[in-house]
Amino acid sequence: MAKPQLESKAIVKATKSSPLAICEDYDAKVVTVLDYLGKFAAIDRRELTDELRTTYIKAICGHKPEFSLRQVEKGLAAYLESGDRWPWPSMLIDAMEEEV
Repeated sequence: MAKPQLESKAIVKATKSSPLAICEDYDAKVVTVLDYLGKFAAIDRRELTDELRTTYIKAICGHKPEFSLRQVEKGLAAYLESGDRWPWPSMLIDAMEEEV
């Protein structure tokens, strides 16, 4: 049986679901969450510990990976504008879900 020949000049287009795209999207979400946590902490005069950062990243980026970067940014920005106290992860997730 003859082996199918592959063209060596074939260009493979990366899709949105490629591992690199997913990794870049995850990294961008993490940076966004950490940026807003810094803003929330500054307003509340709260210290950001590594444990606190990790908890929020896991809750937002790990638990809800289906959120787009746009949803994360808009949800966090909305809470920054309308929130009146330190946000629990679930409060931020609710704000992101409203941005669908």
